[in-house]
Amino acid sequence: MDYFSVVRHSATDTIHLFLAVAKGIQHFTSKDGGESWQGPTELAGPNPWPHAPTVGHGVELASGALVVPACCSAGSCALISADAGKTWSVGGFGAKGSRESSIAEVDCGALVQRGTADHGAAPPSCLYMNARNMNKNAGTAHGRFEAGSTDGGVSWGHMTLSTVLTTPVTPHCACCKRACSTAVYAY
Repeated sequence: MDYFSVVRHSATDTIHLFLAVAKGIQHFTSKDGGESWQGPTELAGPNPWPHAPTVGHGVELASGALVVPACCSAGSCALISADAGKTWSVGGFGAKGSRESSIAEVDCGALVQRGTADHGAAPPSCLYMNARNMNKNAGTAHGRFEAGSTDGGVSWGHMTLSTVLTTPVTPHCACCKRACSTAVYAY
């Protein structure tokens, strides 16, 4: 299992598991803490639809909405459900070349200070995304992309390159003569 992500909806006590398959995402659910699973259900939608969840976990927002980081052809993106996981839509997109993102709910003030969220009237909590930089021409070598969202992942602020957070060069990149992004797809 290469790409997978999980998120729990507390009000329904349902765990949602997302797995990458040949050309899409399969969605499983469990209502007994992972003892048994229902599914899979193939998640599909209009282009650009995510081709894989990222490795890790999604978040449940204070509103009850679920947000799961994913990989889209245009860059990092998020799967969003406002109805406890019954339906899913694609949220905003990160910078071209951003992949394998992580998302956390954070205080909006921190995002405004970092320059990854707008200074407008922001809610008390925001989403923070950081993503692997697969674009060798994006600037700072191996810096991770960062962005903030004030609308639950529907859109993301300008993605900036961190000078503190770095993306390691992984063995499948170091051993290939090709660019790392090509190596990841071929791996």
